[in-house]
Amino acid sequence: MKRQILLMCLNAACGLSLLAAPAAVEWVCVNEVEIGAADGSMVKVKVLDRVEAADAAEPVKFEAVVTEPGTLAEVIGDRANEIDEIEVRGLIDEADFATLWQASFEGKLKVVDLSKAFAVGDVVPSGAFYHQDVQMDPLTHRVKTIALEKLSLPQGVTEIGSDMAMYCSNLVDVKLSAPLKKIGAAAFFSCTSLAADNLILPEGLEVVERTAFSNNSALSGQLVCPASLKSIGSNAFASTGFTGVTFNGPVDIGSQAFMGSKLEEVELPDGCTFTELPGQQFAMCYALTKVKLPADLKTVTFGMFNSCIALESVEFPEGLEVIREESFSNAAITDLQLPEGTVAVGADAFRGCANLETLSLPSTLSSIDEYAFGLCTGLKDVYSKIVNPGATKAFTGVDYQKAIVYIPEGTKDLYATTPGWSNFINLVEVPAMGGVEEIGIDVISAKQKVYDLQGRRVESLHPGQVYIRGGKKFIGK
Repeated sequence: MKRQILLMCLNAACGLSLLAAPAAVEWVCVNEVEIGAADGSMVKVKVLDRVEAADAAEPVKFEAVVTEPGTLAEVIGDRANEIDEIEVRGLIDEADFATLWQASFEGKLKVVDLSKAFAVGDVVPSGAFYHQDVQMDPLTHRVKTIALEKLSLPQGVTEIGSDMAMYCSNLVDVKLSAPLKKIGAAAFFSCTSLAADNLILPEGLEVVERTAFSNNSALSGQLVCPASLKSIGSNAFASTGFTGVTFNGPVDIGSQAFMGSKLEEVELPDGCTFTELPGQQFAMCYALTKVKLPADLKTVTFGMFNSCIALESVEFPEGLEVIREESFSNAAITDLQLPEGTVAVGADAFRGCANLETLSLPSTLSSIDEYAFGLCTGLKDVYSKIVNPGATKAFTGVDYQKAIVYIPEGTKDLYATTPGWSNFINLVEVPAMGGVEEIGIDVISAKQKVYDLQGRRVESLHPGQVYIRGGKKFIGK
């Protein structure tokens, strides 16, 4: 009896009256995305959004007070499909979230304000605003989206469950705040209207699971990762519109975490770790031009920057040891100097880097797999410090007649008889194989001894030419 009186008071306070059932809607495809199926195959999902006749009426607002978890449906009553905006107070559970989802899927609920509510266990349940069994047709893989546009989460939430707002293509604004620690897998997957201005990752957040924000092209500008963030799952920010990312501390970055995003520059802090297979953390970031790797990085993972076709500058750490397969294939790098200490370059690591003109290989390099520098058709100068070169197919497809290979003094016969190296027509021994310095000298003093790459003493410099002084190479200006 008391509950009935409470409902009558709430209805009167909200000024709601019985309205006619909403008109039938037309569904149109607003997005198409490829996702992995349970059997490991890839399926194309078409996201459908409703098209309704314009309604000039004032939005219907409702304030709901929940005295017991699971009773929101009773509080709203038969008006669920009439409400445009709702503010909920009290303790709510999974059943209450299901009520809100239903009002947004079957009705027209666009704004959900839970900022004065609390969630049981401080967790927003998985699939709170996405019910696959109802929204997705298993035969056509067409999914109907819901009307939800703005969402404020309950106070004190520490975890957002998986698939929480998946395919909410109308969602433009979501408020995330402390003490949130975890964002579940695919929580905001394909929320294609979600804008970066309305997305703030709060301090205290520790985990962003796989595909959490994937396929959201409206997420643009700078992504700021809080210092508390420890883990970014696979594909977490793949195919987003972010043009920059700021890391405020070391993070474990999963495979394909930023694959296909619009990042322009990436600076990775010391202490970052990376999932090695399938790697590809920043693959196909077509706008990426500059990368700084962590100073303590030992291994560049498989395909980490594969097909970053605008990538011109990479700052390698001095302690780098291994560059895995396809790490920088098809990049726009023109000058590549691998640091001393590098021992292995994987197959296809720099394959198709057609702009690459200058390549420096350290003396420690003992393994160069096939096509590591294959199809680098612009290659002109190779500076190899390797004293005992092994047979290799690393240079398949380069212009063996155009490229000049500068090698340590006394190794020409060995290079000329080693498969892979013997294909080069121009093998030039150099008395010292130091690194290239950007040093400009207009006049050579009497005390300075400068040599060309053929070991001949020179008296004057020509701009752009490489010379040797004190065992180190430099470029004349």
